[in-house]
Amino acid sequence: MPTKRILPWKIPDWLLDDPLLNKSISEYLPVHYNFEIHKTIWRIHCLRARRIALQMPEGLLLFAIPISEIIRNYFIRSNKTSDHALTISTNDTTVGEDSIKDIDVVILGDVTYGACCVEELTAKALGVDLLVHYGHSCLVPLDSISVL
Repeated sequence: MPTKRILPWKIPDWLLDDPLLNKSISEYLPVHYNFEIHKTIWRIHCLRARRIALQMPEGLLLFAIPISEIIRNYFIRSNKTSDHALTISTNDTTVGEDSIKDIDVVILGDVTYGACCVEELTAKALGVDLLVHYGHSCLVPLDSISVL
């Protein structure tokens, strides 16, 4: 069977159309905010990230636990069904099956002085593979961890 190639910038339809994921998003998150849950989950798949940090300004922290539970529950459920296990291939080198067995979602609750302050040092100290930052874009270059 040929190796499936992934496009990290294109979220696949099977993820966008996942009924349980979409139901969780509509039940637990407000409709007037877009937390880009599908994009976050796809990025976790592509990076094979195990430890993810969520960072948001104080006004959005009340959504941190629902977001973390949606993400964790998606991976718990997908591990049981294994409907969309991926073989990630880059430069004709197969990395392996993308089966994230246990995922750790960390909520960074530090007080931020602005919505654009990315807590890169805290995330690095916690051994984070992916930092998901909700807020304005940061103008300071970051290079030590993946930031979404």
